[in-house]
Order: sequence, then C-alpha cells, then structure tokens
Amino acid sequence: MNITKIKSQILIFSISAFLWSCGSTVEYTSAKMALQNENWDEAEKYLLEALKVEPQNAEIMVQIGYHVHARKGQWKEMNEMFTSAVSINPEGKALGRPVKEITQNYREMYWAENYNKAVRKFNNYKKQQDKAILRDAIDVFNETISIDPAKSQTYSILATCYYELGNTCLLYTSDAADEGLGVDLGGRRI
Repeated sequence: MNITKIKSQILIFSISAFLWSCGSTVEYTSAKMALQNENWDEAEKYLLEALKVEPQNAEIMVQIGYHVHARKGQWKEMNEMFTSAVSINPEGKALGRPVKEITQNYREMYWAENYNKAVRKFNNYKKQQDKAILRDAIDVFNETISIDPAKSQTYSILATCYYELGNTCLLYTSDAADEGLGVDLGGRRI
C-alpha cells in the first residue's frame, strides 16, 4: 500500500512536470523547477543558460529580471532585462500576463516597497532629528529612483531630504530645465 502511494505521487509529479514544461527547453524547465523549490542559485544558473539558448524569449528575461536581479537589488540590470523583454514582445505572455504589464507591475511593486521604506525613515528622522537617519532615507530614495526614475514624487521628497540635511545648493529651476541643465542629487543628474 505504501509503494502504491509512492508510485501515485511519482506519476502525478511526472505528469505535472511534463505539462508545466511543455514548449520549454531543458534549461528553462530546470530553471522553473529550481524556482519552484526556491533554489535561487540554481535558478539563476539555469535562467542564464536558458537565455543563451532562447535569446528572444521575453518570459525568460522577465524571470531573470525578477528572480535574479531584483532579488539582489540590482535595479539597473532588472530594468535592462525588463526593457529588453518589452522590446522583444510587449504583448507576449510571461507568467500568464502580457510582458509589458507584468514588468510594469514588478517595477511598481519594488518602487512602492522602497519608497515607503524611505518615507518611514524620513518620518523617523522628523521625530528624532538624527542626520544619520536622514542620510539613510536619502540612500533609500536614491535606490528608489534607480528602480523607476519616472516617478516624480521621489524627487520632491528627496529634495526635501537634502534641504533638511542643510544642502541648499541643490536647486532645480525651470530655467535650468529649459536649458537642459541638470542638478546633481546624490550622484544622479536630473
């Protein structure tokens, strides 16, 4: 009876693995299995190998952006991978949703997490008036910008942080914008 149960489980697992991997290369199937088992190092290895075999597969790029680069806080690389995926096939499916939609959702999710973390640090600074906390908030706001530079609210509160820090030289005027001049905010030109 115990052997029958084991055989049934093996059969169910084999059928599930077969159906789940239909249309995938061995590398991508291995990556998906590693992801399912939360074996992140193995998943990264197989995802990168899968991309070499299927360089035009937008879903693999989404997976690499999310499971490899975002997990490591490598926002520039995440964005590059997402941009490549969208440029290859914006309406193609990745994880059951359009590539353009899912990549934007992931960016917004990470942006919101970081932005809220930075706001909490800034609010903590306002209560304690500790410049070290403010510097931490600035670091997190800068990281937030690297996730999604298009979110304007990050810049306004970041400018407030620099002002609170005593750095009043960081003024951004409409004249400078009209002339295409940028202001350096913590190593970033805007």
